[in-house]
Amino acid sequence: MKEENHWHISSNEKGEQKVKRKMKTSSQLELLEKTYAEKQSGGRAAELNPPFLEQQPSSNESESLRAELSAKLGLTDRQLQMWFCQRRLKDRKVAPVK
Repeated sequence: MKEENHWHISSNEKGEQKVKRKMKTSSQLELLEKTYAEKQSGGRAAELNPPFLEQQPSSNESESLRAELSAKLGLTDRQLQMWFCQRRLKDRKVAPVK
């Protein structure tokens, strides 16, 4: 997938530029949700598991996963970090408080 600009820049009445966030596509969200579910169950998505990654130390796993997702989805590393952070928060919010 080609990298797309995920931000819209518009001008307000005073001529100041304002950046608006562009929503992720359904295919991007589908792959992100699938990857998140795989990570939660202790595995990785099958299509994102090339043999060379199995040999890497686990400390680099999230970095390499983000790099793969970034290339596949056309999102920045920061956008992916924020999506996974927000997704974890969503799980915590839904889970009952003990």
